[in-house]
Amino acid sequence: MSISGQPPYEYQETDRIFYVDNLARKAGKDAFNLTTGTLFNKRGGPYFAEPVHDVLRKIGPSILHEAMYESITKRQAEFAQVILDLLFKEEIHAATFASHGGSGALRYLLEFMKSKDSAFMQRMKITKDMPVIVPDPSWPNHEIIAEQCGYKVLKAQYLDNNEASIEDIIDVASDTRRSCILLLQAACHNPTGKDLTVDQWTELAMFCAEKGHIPLLDISFPGFVGEPWEDAYPSRIFSKLGVGHAVGVSASKAYCIQGWRAGLACIMSENEKQRQLDQSQLTQLSEALPLHADALGAFTIRRVQKTRGGQMLKVWRDIRLQHETRRQMLHERIPEWTPYLNGNAHFVLLPYTQYTLNRMQKNAKIYLAKFGADDEPGARLNLGRLQTSRMDEFVEKIQPYKEEFAVNKKRSA
Repeated sequence: MSISGQPPYEYQETDRIFYVDNLARKAGKDAFNLTTGTLFNKRGGPYFAEPVHDVLRKIGPSILHEAMYESITKRQAEFAQVILDLLFKEEIHAATFASHGGSGALRYLLEFMKSKDSAFMQRMKITKDMPVIVPDPSWPNHEIIAEQCGYKVLKAQYLDNNEASIEDIIDVASDTRRSCILLLQAACHNPTGKDLTVDQWTELAMFCAEKGHIPLLDISFPGFVGEPWEDAYPSRIFSKLGVGHAVGVSASKAYCIQGWRAGLACIMSENEKQRQLDQSQLTQLSEALPLHADALGAFTIRRVQKTRGGQMLKVWRDIRLQHETRRQMLHERIPEWTPYLNGNAHFVLLPYTQYTLNRMQKNAKIYLAKFGADDEPGARLNLGRLQTSRMDEFVEKIQPYKEEFAVNKKRSA
């Protein structure tokens, strides 16, 4: 069996992650498959939130028929309201589109931003040649989506001394001497687990307000860092300072039903009149760009939130506690990892090269997701797949690679 971290064909970076996930599955149940962003339960199988499971058990043929064949207009409106109520406790003005997952939301928003004669495009002074700034590292499909939408992508270094930084984002935007779209993760940063602080978000919002830059926020795992409405706080900061912006939400990930992709694209409007105009134009775009949310996914989330919303809050609190517990266990057992473990939620970016990852696969059956070039340090570990019952076994198997970790750490400094 091949142990290379690359698929045997020309690939996008996201393809490589799923390719290694497939290798880990083939390696057997004793392998440590810490690759993709999904969660495992205590037995090492896919995590399934009990409130979601409970709702699905009670869906009969008539309800299923309703879910699959209800009008798109009803699905869009009711799903959007549920997600907005979850993320924003206060009254807001947001034009929305229920999209095919969080990536679909970002694609939809980027297309909308440059659509001819849109009110948002005019009031934000967006031009079709406006660049998109993407922090590096980030989730690889951010760059891919922006380029597919016809934007020029500029990269800005996200980490400074292994902590989240806005310095290079501001520098890159300033160097363009024009307005830019800033594609940023609001919380649960993928792949580093390092989120911007409130002070950093505030400084960035003030910079955008002064220079006319347009934030596009990606909220991929609401509820995994703090309460869902707390994870949306960067949007509140931008709104408070009068910065026009957009938000893409991945709802299906938060409810652990990634296969039924349901997300929400939001244009944050200043008032109701503006919202109605934005909503009309968002809806028009959907006829040309059909990226609708999965019907069953959107229906399930609506039903769970309406009937078991309090239980889902407990689920997210339990998930956060599990991630914090695993971070602490690794802090105590592998102190060399401490600078990288200081973060949030389930992602940790470790400075291993592909060479070391190949040896981990072959000798220890440990599978991590590689980010960046093969000879550069950058390997993502998903704590949500690391069972506490196997923690000592994992630590023992990772021991031989401490020296290689130290070498890579020097290279990444």
